[in-house]
Amino acid sequence: MKSKFNDIKVYFYSKSFYQKLKSLFLSSKGFLIKKTYLFSINKKKYNSSNRKIEKGFLYTAFGENFYKECINSAKILKKTTTLPICLFTDQKKIKPEEKCLFESIKYFPNLHVRSKVDYIALSPFEKTIYLDTDIIVVKSIDELFDLLDNFDILASLDTARKRDNISKKISEYKKIPYSFGEVNSGLICFNNHAKDKILKYWPKIFYKYMKESGGWDQPSLRILLWKYKASLYILPPEFNIRSKVLLEKVKQNKNIFGTDHMSPRIFHMHIYEKIYKNKINKILTSEEMISEAAKRAYEINY
Repeated sequence: MKSKFNDIKVYFYSKSFYQKLKSLFLSSKGFLIKKTYLFSINKKKYNSSNRKIEKGFLYTAFGENFYKECINSAKILKKTTTLPICLFTDQKKIKPEEKCLFESIKYFPNLHVRSKVDYIALSPFEKTIYLDTDIIVVKSIDELFDLLDNFDILASLDTARKRDNISKKISEYKKIPYSFGEVNSGLICFNNHAKDKILKYWPKIFYKYMKESGGWDQPSLRILLWKYKASLYILPPEFNIRSKVLLEKVKQNKNIFGTDHMSPRIFHMHIYEKIYKNKINKILTSEEMISEAAKRAYEINY
């Protein structure tokens, strides 16, 4: 099957494929893509279908700093799992002790700061847990592979649900209901179905809206999961704990997220605390119930 989109060309050959990408010279908020950069993947060197591995972890680390961060992350991950780890990188000077961290290392050109979009579907595993280089796994997450028998994709809800600034620029993004929030792309678990039927189309959407999104990958991922009707499971927040600094930025940037972002939709609590004892001293008005619920509610911070 051969598909064309914008200035990007991707060639698929059954389940294994070569990939050729041609990128425009774009610059937005420090985001850079090399002009008309073409590359090809040698079939013998990069064909992952020759050896099927049931499950494993995948990193993409482009640039020296992100590579160093990846090595630290992989060292910590190795303390919690015996499963194989694969690395996609542009770094050629890899120390022997660093190579030992990985089952395989594959070399690809660094297209831009979100190059994982282009390469994630090349995972050599039938079940994959993709990790950003800034992920720190402190307890085993191997059980997530079992969930991929029931769901195609696992991810955590992001602090962004539906960005107001992106909605103004991308109608396809705006049409998606607020309740279908963005998922964080730093941890994505997926099986072969998601890889072959969904994630391989991520570059198409990403490049289509690259300028409008400022090079961020999560808006295009939200469109991708909605458009291709992904069998998606949202993981509990303990699988993606973000920094307090990030949450403060979200609260302060109402011009980006919108004034209604992360505001309560449903309160779930007994306003009448003694209801099980059949003791209701005073019937509250609707306004009083909402006000009381707001006072008792915990803060939405994720």
